[in-house]
Amino acid sequence: MKTKLFCAIAGDSGAAFPVKIDSDEYVGDLKIAIKDDNNDIKVPARALRLFLARKDKGEGDWLTGEEAAAVRCDDLGCFKLLNPLLFLKNPENFGENFQRGENQVHVLVKLPADFASIGPNVGLPRTTALNEPEKYAEEYISLDDWMLTLCKIPLI
Repeated sequence: MKTKLFCAIAGDSGAAFPVKIDSDEYVGDLKIAIKDDNNDIKVPARALRLFLARKDKGEGDWLTGEEAAAVRCDDLGCFKLLNPLLFLKNPENFGENFQRGENQVHVLVKLPADFASIGPNVGLPRTTALNEPEKYAEEYISLDDWMLTLCKIPLI
């Protein structure tokens, strides 16, 4: 049976977003669905870490949208990490009788630290052989002179 889970990216104060998925699917499948539904996530789905967005290490109430928006990556130790090898309906995750309500976030998504800080448009260096061919040619020609000088250095 399809269910709709609301997810929020930890450390991003943006709005929570819905993901439709079958409750018979694995947590790993939820990672793929999250990535597929969000074009701005530029990492492999396997690199995402998903946490149950319940207070008290997965035993309390669901986070509200406002509470989820305030969660930082450093705070994720307070939440239960979802095992990608378990079904969503596993009692360790959402259970068979999962009922969603209004203004609830169900999953916190953590992006890898090395990807989270990189913007979507990281440019190439300005000085390359393609955009300054004359400069590249001059430097390439001067390598012979440099190598000759380098090879004449006596060993100590």
